[in-house]
Amino acid sequence: MQKKLIALAITAAFASAPAFADTQVYGLIDSGYNNVSNTHTLTNGTSSKTGESGISFSANQTSKVGVKSTEDLGNGMKGIYQLEMGLSSNPASDANFGSAGIKTGTGANSGFVPNSTISPDRILTAGLDFGQGTTLTVGRMSSPFRGIVYGNDAFYGSNLVGNLVTMDSALTARVIAANVEQKFGAVTGTVALLDDTQTADGTADVKVKNGFEATAVYKQDALSVSGGYRNTKVAPLATVETTTKEMILAANYDFGVAKLYGQFAQVKADATTSTKKTYETLGVNVPFTSALAGYVQTSFGKNDIGTDSPKMSAFAVGGKYSMSKDTWAYADVGTAKQDNTSLTAGSKVDQVAVGLVHSF
Repeated sequence: MQKKLIALAITAAFASAPAFADTQVYGLIDSGYNNVSNTHTLTNGTSSKTGESGISFSANQTSKVGVKSTEDLGNGMKGIYQLEMGLSSNPASDANFGSAGIKTGTGANSGFVPNSTISPDRILTAGLDFGQGTTLTVGRMSSPFRGIVYGNDAFYGSNLVGNLVTMDSALTARVIAANVEQKFGAVTGTVALLDDTQTADGTADVKVKNGFEATAVYKQDALSVSGGYRNTKVAPLATVETTTKEMILAANYDFGVAKLYGQFAQVKADATTSTKKTYETLGVNVPFTSALAGYVQTSFGKNDIGTDSPKMSAFAVGGKYSMSKDTWAYADVGTAKQDNTSLTAGSKVDQVAVGLVHSF
């Protein structure tokens, strides 16, 4: 029933296109072969391995469908609207860093099948474009902070193992926020308020993810330099409040024959005890021909959990072959690991993925 209602909503939005200055239905399909394995190493040195291989979806980019609309409200103002649904989950999602580092559990990986339910789980926003470079957007969104993280990744897709920054779910989290964007020539600045508090008599407030984020992006010719900061508080019922502070600094430069990317990121969580993760990445992608391109990327990091600081590293190499403007094939190999120590369990994640992507 839910899928039928969503389909009707998309059809209705598309059918009403003449009422809008612009209405666009868009999407992406990613399907192919994927192999993800995880070697879990205990503090005593013993290890076990889990994994999954076979036909999968979204190994390179998340399959999705969405609708964008704009409406002329007069006096130079426009209404802007967007909803976007994921059609399948990321096969490597169980191998990401989460809040505790690379997956250290021994359960099987998951995500090789399409979602059993479909809803606007990725983007659901409404906003106003005031003109003069000022925009207000409210709802669930892929925030500017998240945009900096992925926009400075040498990969040709966002779901691959091999970049410590994009594998940390704290840095790539979508947010529910009110976001204001202002353009100043070559610089675009944003400030977002995140607020979702649940209240009830006789109990402490539950903070889902409250706080703010701020970003700045400078783009001029071949150079792009970006920075972002996010501060959020989470206070589940009867649980200690956690404050998380995330920072991203990134840059890329297009030399023509190659494009170079660099990132530095930090995630600090303060609760009963404090943890801090730091990452550095360097990557390059090279267009060999008008159709064929490749990339190489490496990352290093440290997971400081107070009593121990295991090191982390990652590496990936891959290629993309464009068959047309909207269709391309990919092949990628990636690995990421967190060292085991006498106090901290370790994990090593490996991925091999090949597939075909079509966007519309």
